[in-house]
Amino acid sequence: MKVGIYYSDNNGQSVKLVRRFKRLLIESKIEAVEILKEKVLTDDFTDIDLIAVLGGDGTVLSGVKIADGQIPVVAINTGTVGFLTAFEKDNLQDVVKQIKNNSLVFSERRLLKVSVGNNVYFALNDAVILKDFQKDNFSCCIKLNLEIDKKPVDKYIADGLILSTPTGSTAYALSAGAPVLSPELEAVVVAPICSHSLHSRPIVYSPKSIAKVTVDQTSRDCALYIDGEVVRELCSGEEIEVVLDEKTVKICDNCSNFFEKLSKKIASWSNNE
Repeated sequence: MKVGIYYSDNNGQSVKLVRRFKRLLIESKIEAVEILKEKVLTDDFTDIDLIAVLGGDGTVLSGVKIADGQIPVVAINTGTVGFLTAFEKDNLQDVVKQIKNNSLVFSERRLLKVSVGNNVYFALNDAVILKDFQKDNFSCCIKLNLEIDKKPVDKYIADGLILSTPTGSTAYALSAGAPVLSPELEAVVVAPICSHSLHSRPIVYSPKSIAKVTVDQTSRDCALYIDGEVVRELCSGEEIEVVLDEKTVKICDNCSNFFEKLSKKIASWSNNE
C-alpha cells in the first residue's frame, strides 16, 4: 500500500500534521509520500493506491481532480467546514488504522460534464456561470437562458447560475437557497444567484437530462467556474452544455448519517467554531 499525502503549504494546520501523519503511516508499514498542491508533478501519482488529502474542501476538490477517478480519496479536515472530508484532524490514528485494515468506506460520486465549444470540464461540486465582479458596471446583472432537453425553462437576469451535483448541493448552491440532496441521489440542481425576478427559483432535474445554458445576446460578459476555479470567460451567444456524466470519483465516507453530519457542519460554520 502506497499513500500519497496531498496538502497545501498555505495551510498551517496541514503543514503541522503532515509529519505526524507520515510517521504514523510508516510505523504501520504503509509507504507514504508527500504531494504538495503547489508543486504537483505528473509522476507524483506513480503507483499510488490512495490519496489522503489534508485540508479543507478547496484542497479536496483539487485533489479529486488530480486523482481523476483512478485513485480513491480520503480527506482529513484542516480547513473551516469540510463537507467533503471524512475525518477531523484529531482522528489521524483512526485514519491510519482503517487504511491498514482496508476498512475505509468509499462512495462513488458522479461528476458533471461541462462542455463549451471544444472544451470539456468535469466538476464534483458545481459549474457556475457568474458575472465579472471586477468590472466597472458592478451592479449590472448577466442574462442567461436555460433549456433542459431542448425545452425552454427560464431566462435569468441575475448575478449568475449554479448547476450542482448532489455532492455540491451543500456548497455554493446551499448558500443560494437551493435544496440539500443526499449524496446517493442522482439529480442536478439549478440555482440562480441573486435573481432579479419574483418567480426564479431553484429546480432539480433528472440525471438523464441535458441542460444548455446560453449567454443571452444582450448580456454582458461573464465567466465559467468549475468547482470554484475560473476556467474561461464567456461572451454573449456562447452555449454551455451540462450533463451528469457516468464518470465518478471514489471518496471516503465516514458517516452513517449524512444529515447528522450536515447539521453539525452547518452549526459549526454558523458559530465560527
